[in-house]
Amino acid sequence: MGLSDRTYMRTAGGIVRPRFVWTATRTLIAINVGVFFLQGLTEMSGLNLTDWFVLTIPGLKRGMVWTLFTYAFLHSGFWHLAFNMIGLWCAGGFIQKSENRGRLFAVYGGGVVLGALAWLAVWAWNPSPLLQGVCMGASAGVLACMAYLLFNLFNESITFLLYFIIPVRLRSKWVLAFLSVVTVGGLVFAEIPEVTRLWQPLWITDVAHSAHLGGLIWGAGMFAWSRWKLRQPVQFPRRVTPLRQTVTVHAHDGVARAPATLLFPGAGKVFPEAEVNRILDKINASGIDSLTRAEREVLEWASTASLKK
Repeated sequence: MGLSDRTYMRTAGGIVRPRFVWTATRTLIAINVGVFFLQGLTEMSGLNLTDWFVLTIPGLKRGMVWTLFTYAFLHSGFWHLAFNMIGLWCAGGFIQKSENRGRLFAVYGGGVVLGALAWLAVWAWNPSPLLQGVCMGASAGVLACMAYLLFNLFNESITFLLYFIIPVRLRSKWVLAFLSVVTVGGLVFAEIPEVTRLWQPLWITDVAHSAHLGGLIWGAGMFAWSRWKLRQPVQFPRRVTPLRQTVTVHAHDGVARAPATLLFPGAGKVFPEAEVNRILDKINASGIDSLTRAEREVLEWASTASLKK
């Protein structure tokens, strides 16, 4: 869980945690799950919720502009929902921990809208009024979050579940390349020929690869914008290598004992108690989302140190 999933209290013995907090990631997941159950209930009652909120070109022509966003909260089945929510939990949790909930909503919401526009740009080529495409699902927003995550960890190794079963450890850039190739390949060889009927698709799919591509592009753009906002060049950090620090332990008699080598990231950093107190006061005044990434790292360090006492 991320830092924003916890609350911190200052006590005489240090900092203690955790207490459950309702985060933005959990909110998005709860909305998606709740709407999914509403879909089932309304279908059984005869009032189809999907017809009012799914994205279609005929619907937009009738003025249903809200479907450019609401389509993302509808899903065609349990596994469609489950895969999207697992991706949102992983990628959204990272964004909220390293940034804040505002950045998560911006990445997710922008990915949803750009995904809808990309899907419309492809399906506008549909020559037959009988072929009416339907777009639903949170995939565009989830892939925007995943692209933002993978660009931030570009040269880092991450573990992901292939087919949600087999754990595979790869550099983030190769995972990003895989997602990009699958998305562009599906768009060119499956979705576009299905829409235009200009040539035979290599395989039949009901996946909206165009919406996925819009989400990936938005996530990449948000990463570039975040670097520009911080006045940092858009460059990918090198792989993080833990630092080694050698310390000599002295007994009370002043005799030097055998040196010990400590292995940990950021060796040599010291966070005084006054800095921790300042950060806690900032949380009380402005909320946890006001913290910078460096301040979050200090708080994580202080919390870990207090638990080891």
